[in-house]
Amino acid sequence: MNPEVRLENGKVYRLAPAWKRIAAAALNFGLAYALLQALLYCFPSNNDFHLVLLPMLAYMLLQTILMSLKGQSFGKWLFRIRVLDKNGSNPGFLGTVLAREAAFVLLLIFFRWPAGLAYLICLAMLLIPKFERRTLQDRFMGSVVVSL
Repeated sequence: MNPEVRLENGKVYRLAPAWKRIAAAALNFGLAYALLQALLYCFPSNNDFHLVLLPMLAYMLLQTILMSLKGQSFGKWLFRIRVLDKNGSNPGFLGTVLAREAAFVLLLIFFRWPAGLAYLICLAMLLIPKFERRTLQDRFMGSVVVSL
């Protein structure tokens, strides 16, 4: 049974299982990596850099739109999980994209943490019960990831 959380709107939500969060993140990363590798294979010349950059930017824009509108990336959508703010609402662009993702990356840069270390900390936070399946991004933003 998945743990539950009561948000400020009074509703109770089931927290997303750690494996779904990990699988969704891995899928998003894998899709971006596969797209990049396919593009580099098709356009190996440095003169074709824009042909690689534009589809990658389009992929990032699509993920940004999905996260902004629904609180779900493609991976989260596929695994039927989503990000909610402390009121049980979709955090939108400011909450999911800027505060949760971009601010996290800026904090990594500011504190000079290796990204791998930060993601290992997040993985540990997902797996250790006392953290209630909330990662650094979740705690920074005050968000939760719930099952649909």
